[in-house]
Amino acid sequence: MLTARDTIGDRVSALDAGADDYLIKPFEFPELLARLRALQRRRATSLPALSAGGVELDPATRRVSAHERELRLTAMEYALLEVLMRRHPSVVGRAALVQQLWEDEAGAVDANTLDVHVTRLRGKLTGTALRVSNVREVGYRLEELA
Repeated sequence: MLTARDTIGDRVSALDAGADDYLIKPFEFPELLARLRALQRRRATSLPALSAGGVELDPATRRVSAHERELRLTAMEYALLEVLMRRHPSVVGRAALVQQLWEDEAGAVDANTLDVHVTRLRGKLTGTALRVSNVREVGYRLEELA
């Protein structure tokens, strides 16, 4: 949280409400960067690597690889793949995907936006044993090819 509110009560309330950190303005840029690195380290150690169909997703480094070659994904493609891998082999509903990927903007996301990102991710998974499958009128799931 980055704020001008500097009382101890403000800090305690924000941290109790779920803030991961609290930085008071004005601040020095090197301190902000150090706090961001610390938050990344905390997140990285709490999330295990994911694997399905020979595709490895490492939340610590935000890298995706298949057969020892790196798959270069956009931030949205990475987020989509991570959600699907965490829920694998379950079906993830379209509405749930939109909500998780776009959070506050979910209501403004066009119906085809998710489809575009799924199509792009499918293209980048070509040549792997992992496929994003459409479950008609429900959502998407990952399938491991034999």
